[in-house]
Amino acid sequence: MGLSAEEVVGKTLHGLFPDEIADRQVQFYRQALDGEKSVFEETYQGQRYRVQTLPVRDEGGEVTAGMAVARNITDRWRQRKELRQRKEKVRALYETADRLLRASSREEVGDALIEVTQETLGHEGVSVRLIEGGELVATHVAESTLEFMPERPDFRVDGESAVAEIYRAGETLVVEDLEDEDLDLSHDYGDLRSVVAVPMGKHGLFAVTSPEPEAIGEFDAHLIEVLARYAALVLGRLEREENMLRAKEAADRARQEAERSRRKAEEAARLKSSMLANMSHEIRTPLTSILGFAEAIEEETQGLEPPVKTGDIEPLGKFAGLIQRSGQRLMETLTGVLNLSRLESGEMNLSRSVEEHYDSEAM
Repeated sequence: MGLSAEEVVGKTLHGLFPDEIADRQVQFYRQALDGEKSVFEETYQGQRYRVQTLPVRDEGGEVTAGMAVARNITDRWRQRKELRQRKEKVRALYETADRLLRASSREEVGDALIEVTQETLGHEGVSVRLIEGGELVATHVAESTLEFMPERPDFRVDGESAVAEIYRAGETLVVEDLEDEDLDLSHDYGDLRSVVAVPMGKHGLFAVTSPEPEAIGEFDAHLIEVLARYAALVLGRLEREENMLRAKEAADRARQEAERSRRKAEEAARLKSSMLANMSHEIRTPLTSILGFAEAIEEETQGLEPPVKTGDIEPLGKFAGLIQRSGQRLMETLTGVLNLSRLESGEMNLSRSVEEHYDSEAM
């Protein structure tokens, strides 16, 4: 325990140790003088000891003295303490990481990373950079970070800054002491000494910082990487959901446009039908009259000598026949157009007999 024999001999516990330690150990020494064994642990000057107190008996079995044996177990004690702290951190991490996994926006992801890091790992310096317009934008910075380093600028993804190089490399950067590292110091880092920076896939960069050297241990660095992977998964999910939403909106717009086009087509068809119906009325009526009068003239002129004024004038009956045949041809054309319109609108079905009729006409 770092004490010489001269310092110990003739002293009481209170003469050797602080009252807090002496008061706690007196009971075990008294138990040894009462014939009982005891085992306890004590911390003294930063070291941990396992102490045994036991009685010393004579040949007759009577207690004549007490004895204490102390063993330095500092390394094992620190290992146990570190293991316990690690277990507590892992348990706390998985208990609190749920808020990160349930984040419904990029804003919530950044807030959750800061909260979880500070609450479970105990590191106050936290910053989150997300990709926006080809830049690594510092979207979330814990207020405590600005107490030891100035506000950081945004960096181009394709630039030469240390931040951009870490992002492009896709690998974790661990700096135990900034003063010992050969890094780009073209920007003011203030009192920053240690940092762990982890890329979040293609989405950005997550950094935990401290003004103390070697403040972020290897185990904490591993947990920070776990948080970064969680964040990358959530940001990827949010990106996919956003893409799906945009695709759905585009599909909805396309359906709406198709519906508008359908209505326009139906309106055009209606107008066409209306026009053809009017054409049927407006053309058929006078055409019927023309055909009727032409037929009447032809019948009246049959057997009569044509009134001839010059040798170039055709007989009147022949003229009437030409008018009638031409009018009939025009009537058949009009009927064909109207029937085609009715076929297109579904008001009329084409039967096989009609097809054979038209085939025979073509032959």
